[in-house]
Amino acid sequence: MLTLPRVGFGLVSLQSMKFLILGAPCSGKTTLVNLIRESQQFAVPVLEMDEEIRKLNDGEWPEDNGHQSSSKIYDTVAGMEKVIFFTSYLPDERLHSMTKDDFKIIQLQCPLDILLKRNAERMKNDPTLDNESLGIMDNVTWQRKVLDQGIVSIMVDANVSLKNTEKEIVTILKRESES
Repeated sequence: MLTLPRVGFGLVSLQSMKFLILGAPCSGKTTLVNLIRESQQFAVPVLEMDEEIRKLNDGEWPEDNGHQSSSKIYDTVAGMEKVIFFTSYLPDERLHSMTKDDFKIIQLQCPLDILLKRNAERMKNDPTLDNESLGIMDNVTWQRKVLDQGIVSIMVDANVSLKNTEKEIVTILKRESES
């Protein structure tokens, strides 16, 4: 079961809005999730795929690389009335299903060389982390394919400071929730 954050007063409540934020590995998704949660500006769940997979597997990354858990998470997120959901990948049929369910897709754009540099830096800082290089390259190809399908609502430059990316995403979320 997905754990939803508590909602307080004075928060922006997105009007039945569903946001899917796609970004390649090392594009800053987890940091952005944390920054948006810390800002406490939105009265909606802010979820991140890898985090939710670990929650469903007692804090561990599953041997099947999260494939069984992913399906449960997609179903739960798709059924939510309001959510900001970060992930690096969705199977095509899920992606199209979510767009039909009124999800607005925001895509984090970052050049491949920068993503690979960030991956090398994160591995240097924490040698227990897996090398994501091949996954990054495959994901960037998939992200381009998604963009070419014309289903991305908004692109955000993730090659700037994460604080600036967060400000842009918060501005977009507020603007889109009012339209």
